[in-house]
Amino acid sequence: VVRDVNEAKRLAEHLNQVIEIQNSFVWEAADTELVTPTGRFLREGPVKKLTKSLTSNTSDRHFFLFNDLLLIGAVNLGKNLMIGKKYNFK
Repeated sequence: VVRDVNEAKRLAEHLNQVIEIQNSFVWEAADTELVTPTGRFLREGPVKKLTKSLTSNTSDRHFFLFNDLLLIGAVNLGKNLMIGKKYNFK
């Protein structure tokens, strides 16, 4: 019984974390959903985007890795929202 309760708590915490990530993004498509039956959040962290220009410009980004997709976002200045791209894995 304790194991079942712990598992249910872990799943609820995971769902809340994914919903928080989803709500932190501004999506181009209104139907973008991160909560899926098979999707699992794995890791997040900062990354740098390198530009193709001759100078060594970089842009700060933040990634969110799931088992089936990768989100890379840029912070929208003045807000705590991210604007980014979603890459699905097959």
